[in-house]
Amino acid sequence: MDGLIRQIKTSAKAYPLFDVSLLVLDKPERWIAQWSPAGNDAPGIFQLQTDGSIWTSEREALAHVLTHQLDRFYRQERVAGEPPKGSFSCVAVCGLSGEILGPPNHHDYQSRLQKLHASRFANMPMDAFKSRVRMERGEEIIQKWKDDQSVKIQTYPLECPEGTEPVLLEKPTDIERHFRENHAGSLVKPVEALAITPGIAAVRSGSPAARELVRRAHEELRRFPLPLAHKLGKEMSAAGLQIFKAHDNITYVSLARPRYLDRESSPVADSLAAILDYLERHASTPRPEQWKALIDLRPAPSDGQPDTRHTAVASDLSWLLHQGHVIDYAKRGLEAVQKPKPLRQSTDSGRRSRHRSERSPESGSHPDRETQTEIPPHAPE
Repeated sequence: MDGLIRQIKTSAKAYPLFDVSLLVLDKPERWIAQWSPAGNDAPGIFQLQTDGSIWTSEREALAHVLTHQLDRFYRQERVAGEPPKGSFSCVAVCGLSGEILGPPNHHDYQSRLQKLHASRFANMPMDAFKSRVRMERGEEIIQKWKDDQSVKIQTYPLECPEGTEPVLLEKPTDIERHFRENHAGSLVKPVEALAITPGIAAVRSGSPAARELVRRAHEELRRFPLPLAHKLGKEMSAAGLQIFKAHDNITYVSLARPRYLDRESSPVADSLAAILDYLERHASTPRPEQWKALIDLRPAPSDGQPDTRHTAVASDLSWLLHQGHVIDYAKRGLEAVQKPKPLRQSTDSGRRSRHRSERSPESGSHPDRETQTEIPPHAPE
């Protein structure tokens, strides 16, 4: 917000407020997502403290950390080992990610299959996920799997009790158990009231269901950014910027509100009057042509004299922009504020008629009681 406000004040341009809203939505670094449970009976949601991402289960959040953020808590060393023994005629490959899972008859196959499903495709039923696994029998891919398996990865915690050596964690199950015992409780928190997620984490991580909610909300705001525009408008108004409507009811934000300069009642210097005269006649001319024409309005310098016309025009134009007599519309160009049209009112506007009600005594009315009728004026155009 500070950068946007500074840019508008420095450039003295008028920007459509919806365009400013879309500018905020363009990059997830510029917005946050707020989360809260839908109700007491709603399924629980959990927030991962490392990046603020939202998950529908603690298991999902832990799987994300162990897959994508393991280096925050553990260091790993690759050491050479022996290739797996046995006869393997094929290897399983995930059709969604391309990851090699290994032969179906290998002891590690089921654990790798479940780990990949939990970490990347938890929103898909397990049976549907398995149906996307294909078997490949090429010697090259089988050998690649053997080469990968011949390299052993040794995992050690980054932190360990003082005076003790880091414990070696050989299997993925050992790493997960160690993580649950030492880190999970402080990193995965249930959301009870409100949670805030940075935009990048809301888009790139989190439960698939949570990311889908963010995507829908983001697309809805891009189609109709009015709620965001209201919030931005309030913050910009509080910072001293002006909000106004022009050009078929488009809402703009700028340094100054449009203000017509009546040069008959408030005469100005000839240089300022010349700018206003030109812009009143050339409101639809592209900005570069307007600027060139405003320079050409000034007398050219004599031979050998410095050309100060650019500085003079910029100074005069800056005063007009800051006073609101000229508006520099970002997508249109410079426009002099036109004289407001007189309001058209009915000749009967504001006219009141009074009459005295006089009825016969037999009617039961009071002949001396006055009634007053007001004729409302027509709404101004």
